[in-house]
Amino acid sequence: MGWHMFTSNIGRLRFFFYSFGLFIAEAVAIVLCIAVTIGFAGLINSMPGSSRQGLAGAALIVSLLFVALRGNIAWRRSRDANGSGWRLEPARPRHFRPLVHDPVGEAGRRQQYQ
Repeated sequence: MGWHMFTSNIGRLRFFFYSFGLFIAEAVAIVLCIAVTIGFAGLINSMPGSSRQGLAGAALIVSLLFVALRGNIAWRRSRDANGSGWRLEPARPRHFRPLVHDPVGEAGRRQQYQ
């Protein structure tokens, strides 16, 4: 296998299966964190606070590991799809329309600026 496994390009289908596999693996890992640290009975019967501190730490470490793995897979897929290096987008819909009254409208603004 080697390092090529972590740097090669991946297509859409392989990206889907990798993502789904990581989802299942993360769910299993979180369940194992619960079982190993305080157990399911302990989780149900314990109050929030210091009794769940070990569980929170284990879940944080496992989640950070899976974030790194997802980042690697997303980076490889982006490179395979000829994506740009860094891409930051605002968290809003592409065609954002504010909920205010606009008497001129978009067509009127287009005529003003032409």
